[in-house]
Amino acid sequence: QGFTDGIEGKSNARDIAEKVGPLMRPRDLVVSTHPEQVPVLHYYLPGELDYATTLGPTADPRVMDWRDAMDRLRNSDTESALDPLIARLPPGGHVLLVRPIIGNDGPGWKAPWTKLVRKRSIRWGQALARDPRFLRIGRVSTRKLTRFGVRGMLYLKTSR
Repeated sequence: QGFTDGIEGKSNARDIAEKVGPLMRPRDLVVSTHPEQVPVLHYYLPGELDYATTLGPTADPRVMDWRDAMDRLRNSDTESALDPLIARLPPGGHVLLVRPIIGNDGPGWKAPWTKLVRKRSIRWGQALARDPRFLRIGRVSTRKLTRFGVRGMLYLKTSR
């Protein structure tokens, strides 16, 4: 048996992609509040999607730009980053918001980066949930092999 035996099914991103990917269309928006998750989401989701994080639009979704990432995340503002992303999406377009599932007792969420990811995840989730232009049409939560996982919320833009 090889080293990679049994690795299939490990990716939470793959689970999200299998359930939500068929609903996505070109130019739909995928937003990951955990910025380093974009490359794996891009790998599993269908092509021609636009990607963004709480840092803003993602120029190349195949890589995470770690340069000054902590400062950029600290200085990011939900409204000024999110509004331009969703404003250009036409009615009928989708936004897939992918957030980490964060337990209160998770020791992995106490480091400066992950604490900030947690705060931004909450804010971005609230902003989309309250936006009257969007209707939540789906939710996928997954935890595999560990107590950590991701949650995907699929929204449909109903108006400009």
